[in-house]
Amino acid sequence: MPCEGDSVKALTGWKEITKIETYTGVEDFYDFSIVAKDGSKVQNYFANGALVQSSL
Repeated sequence: MPCEGDSVKALTGWKEITKIETYTGVEDFYDFSIVAKDGSKVQNYFANGALVQSSL
């Protein structure tokens, strides 16, 4: 599990995690897989500026 202060690889280089937010309550969400051009599954990606981890 990532922690504040950890570094993650972004499109523009390594970035430090400065804040992790936890949301509670009921929300609709969608989980899907992303496949790279070489056929490998992409586990982590950025969406609307947020680092996302796929659980599929």
